[in-house]
Amino acid sequence: MDWQAYWDERAKLEGPEGSGWGASVRPMELFAHLASIAEHLELKPRDVLLDVGCGTGEIGLHLARHVKVYAGMDSSRNAIEALEACGRGIPNLMTVCASITEMPALSVDKILCSSVLQYLEPEDVGTALRQLRKVVTPGGRCLCSLNPDARIKDQYLAGCKDPERRALNEAALWFDQATLLRQANAAGWRAHIKPVDDRIWQSWYMFDLVMEAK
Repeated sequence: MDWQAYWDERAKLEGPEGSGWGASVRPMELFAHLASIAEHLELKPRDVLLDVGCGTGEIGLHLARHVKVYAGMDSSRNAIEALEACGRGIPNLMTVCASITEMPALSVDKILCSSVLQYLEPEDVGTALRQLRKVVTPGGRCLCSLNPDARIKDQYLAGCKDPERRALNEAALWFDQATLLRQANAAGWRAHIKPVDDRIWQSWYMFDLVMEAK
């Protein structure tokens, strides 16, 4: 699966000239996402927040007003251009076009990495976790949210009637929680598995990974 091409195309649909992700999300679900992020990351007004795999900013831009700097990072140039267009006028917005497996020289306090790890190659997951650790300050926190649970894979796919959605989820990674925890701890994090807020529809088959830098 060419995930880079897929997300480049999705960015065109979700950007300022497209329908946008937010158009189909219930307000309560969006609130649940934002509340969960703020709680797990312990966001503070002085924080520099890095949103890895930010896409067009459908979630992250809502967080910008609550931190010192909101940095949106994505490997898709189309996504970054859409983020810049959607975020025009937000004074503390910065953007970075880069891959999670080759992070640029940054220093941030908190990291949001939502629905990203499952679109990596299996051998790149550990690298990504180490790269995230490299850019966060001591004691900083990272939320890798919405990770598919391998125990639920067969059940999810059996009930997935949309062929395109099924193909995408078959191609994505599904994680063994214990294995992902070991990888995170080996990368220099103190890691914990947390359930997804049950107001978020993916909560029945996904989990969050909350990490603090050692």
